[in-house]
Amino acid sequence: IGLSAVADVVRRDEDIHARFVALNEKQHIDVIICDECQFLTAAQVDQMKYIAEYCDTPVLCFGLRSDFLTQLFEGSKRLFEIADSITEIKSVCRCGKKAIVNARIADGRVVTVGDQIEIGGNDKYEGMCWGCWQDRIKKGLSIFAFFFKIGCFTFGGGWAILAQMEQEFVDKRQIITKSELLEMVAVG
Repeated sequence: IGLSAVADVVRRDEDIHARFVALNEKQHIDVIICDECQFLTAAQVDQMKYIAEYCDTPVLCFGLRSDFLTQLFEGSKRLFEIADSITEIKSVCRCGKKAIVNARIADGRVVTVGDQIEIGGNDKYEGMCWGCWQDRIKKGLSIFAFFFKIGCFTFGGGWAILAQMEQEFVDKRQIITKSELLEMVAVG
């Protein structure tokens, strides 16, 4: 809508209350709006609560509840513990259900290992319902298990497994077409 304001970046080792006091002495601060508050430390959330309670300055925080493995971020956890009110902004999974998981995606697959914090947008994350998230994880594991099995029990090298791949992924699971399989083989 065309509104803008100067924003400050806060480091994880920074005392937000001390910074607020210093800035507020120069120019009165009417409100603190914190985006990506999940990245705050618990101590920083406590400092913002102090500002809201004792400095008569409203504090509004926006951020994610949990990471790609559904674990609470430190800042989010503390906000859930001490916030005066919480309003959830709902998002929707592809299936139409409420998205509660911020699934990390790499190469089209759901990622289940890695650092809690990896900066990215729609290119790396997708909101999913619990069921779709679990289904995508199981699908990835079953594909791994299939390749592990045929790697152990198939003789004749890579070309020998093409018929098994066609049977598994084209005929049985129907996750790719025969032409897509041939395209992958031609590229690989």
